[in-house]
Amino acid sequence: MRKNLKYNIIGLALLLLGIVSCDTATQDQTPIVEPDDSYPVVTFTLENTGTSFNEGDTIVLYTVSIDKTINRSLTFHGTQTGGTA
Repeated sequence: MRKNLKYNIIGLALLLLGIVSCDTATQDQTPIVEPDDSYPVVTFTLENTGTSFNEGDTIVLYTVSIDKTINRSLTFHGTQTGGTA
């Protein structure tokens, strides 16, 4: 019985030694978010090239594009800051 107990203890010690020695794996860490490129960039492109329009004309002034996809909605509001509209 003592002989079996000694073998069990030695086997358990070898098993623990093997488990501890195998825990030396390394991985290259990559950032989840790029610190310099964290926000999407919005580009506004002018559609109409004229400066005067007739009454009743439909005017599409800007096309808005984003350089990367986002997971939320965007809302833009236009405000006239001067002129005689």
